[in-house]
Amino acid sequence: MYRSAIRELELDDIPVFCENVRQCDIDEIKASCGLTPEQVLNSTLYFHGLSALLSIEGEMVCIFGVTDLLDSRGVPWMIATNNIKKYPKSFLKASDQIFPVLIEGFEYLENYVDTRNTTSIRWLERLGFEIMPAEPFGVANMPFHKFRMSCNV
Repeated sequence: MYRSAIRELELDDIPVFCENVRQCDIDEIKASCGLTPEQVLNSTLYFHGLSALLSIEGEMVCIFGVTDLLDSRGVPWMIATNNIKKYPKSFLKASDQIFPVLIEGFEYLENYVDTRNTTSIRWLERLGFEIMPAEPFGVANMPFHKFRMSCNV
């Protein structure tokens, strides 16, 4: 198994990370809010919640987090680089370690995923999220699935 490391996201990480973001994540972000991955990641540093970087073998794999809505609900999110394809088993193992930390203290998690992002949908299902039927969403009014989960606090 490959070595993985998780640490808090730093501002200097963002430009380097964004050089290798998966096209499906670029497309999803543009369709949902009309921004670039760099703009979205810069904004996460100012929201209440967790933002962390997962590296495997020293390569940036994904940045993930939960934005705290301050009412026991959280908005989980993740943006990945193309490096995620190199380390699928290590990523899944790290996900199993990350996820309990993400949901700690929340009663409910919810967000939206682009219907075109089938890899992320399968990953969300693996984590136990309920995937709702697709509906128009975001600035592009494209089909997205709402995903949600009740958490045991």
